[in-house]
Amino acid sequence: HIQPDIIFPLQARIEGASSEPISLTGGIMVEISGKTDTGRLISTLQLMYVSKAVKHVYLSLDACIGLQVVPPNFPQVGSCPPTTATHLDAITAAITRIENSLKCTNTGIIQPGTEKCSCP
Repeated sequence: HIQPDIIFPLQARIEGASSEPISLTGGIMVEISGKTDTGRLISTLQLMYVSKAVKHVYLSLDACIGLQVVPPNFPQVGSCPPTTATHLDAITAAITRIENSLKCTNTGIIQPGTEKCSCP
């Protein structure tokens, strides 16, 4: 929970995805940090908007850039090319999901919801 005495007033106006204005209580400064898969700590100092109408925390594009989640030129097309390993992992996972969803009868005909195929 955020203590009310640390919230400062803001003149900012923000809108939700539906272009409806979001009523702001104020803002607080927060340090957001995370570790990379190699254990390196990355952090960024950000203004967090506080609103009673918003129940979840959303990261701004600036915060995502500061945490190196997306590159500074995002959303330029091609700004986030997958690494070969990531791309291959995604393809393998998709193939596995497809294979797991396909079932067949002992006749070799694929039928949803039947035993896993043991056909050659």
